[in-house]
Amino acid sequence: PVYQVLWASNSSVPDERNGVAVLVRPSPHLRVSAPTAASPCGRLLTVSVSWAGHNFTVVNTYWPSDSVQHRTRFLRDVLQPHLPGGPAIVLGDFNFTPNPALDRYPV
Repeated sequence: PVYQVLWASNSSVPDERNGVAVLVRPSPHLRVSAPTAASPCGRLLTVSVSWAGHNFTVVNTYWPSDSVQHRTRFLRDVLQPHLPGGPAIVLGDFNFTPNPALDRYPV
């Protein structure tokens, strides 16, 4: 099937690589808006969805992995301002690991 690709890229690098995307398979029962928000760093993309009589927002995220401070700043400065007052599904790569000593390569 052909998918509609909604993409938020990192506009701070020349080739705008990195980012998050939402792929939508067309259906007569599904309506997805163009992105309603995207972060310049390519770490957040929101779209409004209408499906089966329900309206909600999908928020695709790619969280920083380097420090608790950066994750906290991402939550406060990037994610929270884009959370709607209504139903939302937040998904993506949260970069959380239960035990970093076991689940990450040494730097």
